[in-house]
Amino acid sequence: MRTLGELFGKMLVFDRATAFLPVWDDPDAAVVLREPSAVAFLCSVFASAWSLAEPFSASYTTATATQLQDTIAGRLAGGAKDEVIARRLGMSLRTCRRHIAELMSELGAESRFQAGYLLALRTGGIPPGGGEGPPRAATGD
Repeated sequence: MRTLGELFGKMLVFDRATAFLPVWDDPDAAVVLREPSAVAFLCSVFASAWSLAEPFSASYTTATATQLQDTIAGRLAGGAKDEVIARRLGMSLRTCRRHIAELMSELGAESRFQAGYLLALRTGGIPPGGGEGPPRAATGD
């Protein structure tokens, strides 16, 4: 088994000849593809994702927890909503919110905005001091 930090969507492919994709606005419906080039493309997308995936351990290791936390932190810093983060990571909204709460507690953040700011500081996205003040014009002196 292997795992990715982010999912690309659901699909089923049978015998490299038929693919089933979800209908965008109807979760109970599927599109059936039998066009050979389209099915081959979907198979290559899966193969590419599989090659990027990490071997999956049956136990929840520190490395797994760190990778998950880093992925969630990146999404939070990017301004993603809980629902989007949960869907992209293939987890329930409740589990996602628990991970976000743990991350905010670890950071000492009282709001999502503060958590995003602290995450950006931690990753080097914001200079210490918050880059306060207007940028200075370069002079030819």
